[in-house]
Amino acid sequence: MTPALLTPITSYEPSSSHTYYQLRPQLFSHLLPAMTPALLTPITSYDPSSSHTYYQLRPQLFSHLLPATTPALLTPIISYDPSSSHTYYQLRPQLFSHQLSATTPLRPQLFSHLLPALLTPITSYDPSSSHTYYQLRPQLFSHLLSATTPALLTPITSYDPSSSHTYYQLRPQLFSHLLSATTPALLTPITSYDPSSSHTYYQLRPQLFSHQLPAMSPALLTPITSYDPSSSHTYYQLRPQLFSHLLSATTPALLTPITSYDPSSFHTYYQL
Repeated sequence: MTPALLTPITSYEPSSSHTYYQLRPQLFSHLLPAMTPALLTPITSYDPSSSHTYYQLRPQLFSHLLPATTPALLTPIISYDPSSSHTYYQLRPQLFSHQLSATTPLRPQLFSHLLPALLTPITSYDPSSSHTYYQLRPQLFSHLLSATTPALLTPITSYDPSSSHTYYQLRPQLFSHLLSATTPALLTPITSYDPSSSHTYYQLRPQLFSHQLPAMSPALLTPITSYDPSSSHTYYQLRPQLFSHLLSATTPALLTPITSYDPSSFHTYYQL
């Protein structure tokens, strides 16, 4: 009898004219008592100097992992970037106490069988930027990438030649079992996406889904003609064929309207 997956969080930010939504608590009734109206609870110690109230999932959801005296799921990582005025946070190590010792504030040990740290800087990502970009260490993918491949990303030179920005993608080698050696990129243009636009839209190459899409399906997307008939914009969704084992042949779309999402709005919200 619950028509939607979302329910408004009236206490999230009372001063805002925006209505925030969360997954219905009923979905978690086996974890939250019936008298708990929301899945979120404020983290008063997250950033005391900020006028914004931060929220987290209620600790009760993790009572089997966190002691009742632990008020938050997050803990600061003081050694993440000492030169920064920003405080970075991570999930509390207690959540991983079966893998970490009580004295370990960071969690590379979760992957100690793979490498000493999870991130490594990508010095070639954007040399003109003062920001340092990071990626997961290639060692995590050593069975897919050769030792001479320094990064997981590779530039897509043909993505938008008119742009001064360099676009990157995951290296095709990661998908060599799906893409042929002659396929230089994971993306392919969708020429029929928005013909009136000067922008070229891209999608993941259909070859990646050849076991689910017939050879005659040129794209992963299909228009949703009933999404917003009053709009001049064409909305797209993933082809239903990808979910044929879940959707019946008579189901034309993956989306269904959420009539109770925002009754005061003239816009119709949809959910899977």
